[in-house]
Amino acid sequence: MLLFNIIKLIKFKNLEYNFANKIVKYCNIISRFFKTSHRAGSILKQFVKDFNIEGGGLHIYTPTRWTSMFDTTEAISRLKRPLEKV
Repeated sequence: MLLFNIIKLIKFKNLEYNFANKIVKYCNIISRFFKTSHRAGSILKQFVKDFNIEGGGLHIYTPTRWTSMFDTTEAISRLKRPLEKV
């Protein structure tokens, strides 16, 4: 939720655009790593099951989909505990 509030502030308060780009860029790096690394991805999925977290896995930002920025940052914040465990 915190990342969503930051994105809302950027949109409505005209804060620095580079900050949002950096957040999304780093979220994409994390998401791509776990999607391409089979071992790390399976470990993350196991921790997600252990923590009983619902809502899907990691998402990658796609500029043509207007909701994907929120999906990407929300997935990282929702999976914070399993990502820290890995």
